[in-house]
Amino acid sequence: MFATLAYLAVQVSHARKETRRAISQSRTEMLRQLLMTDATDARLTGIRTKALTNVGAEITGATLQLMQRARLTQEEAMALRMREFAWCQYRAQVIRHVDELSPGDRISFDTVARFAYGSSGISRLWFDEAKPLLDPDAVRYVEKLIAQPG
Repeated sequence: MFATLAYLAVQVSHARKETRRAISQSRTEMLRQLLMTDATDARLTGIRTKALTNVGAEITGATLQLMQRARLTQEEAMALRMREFAWCQYRAQVIRHVDELSPGDRISFDTVARFAYGSSGISRLWFDEAKPLLDPDAVRYVEKLIAQPG
């Protein structure tokens, strides 16, 4: 009887964990899809740019830097930022479950993330500005990767 109750408790705990993971993964996937739609739909980007311009929103941070350093229009910079945010959401989801990756997949994931956020490119520019908006555990994981040599 005690063994049956213990088994059921373990099963319920496992089911709850899997449910939370599925909800988190579903939520992240939907957000990524929305962000990628925003980043690739020129009409939506144009509408967003027009709205921000008409309400007098100041262009700051990564958008301004992308416009100046990469010589992008405001629409192009905003689309690129949405794409970067979608990638970051994907990576944050993987980081939540990174211990479940095979050793080879983990090395590959870490190498790409270190390159993306450890270089002086667009992903790094965006990451530095977006840190307060991101999952703190994912930020710590990426910063630890960046600090590693190689």
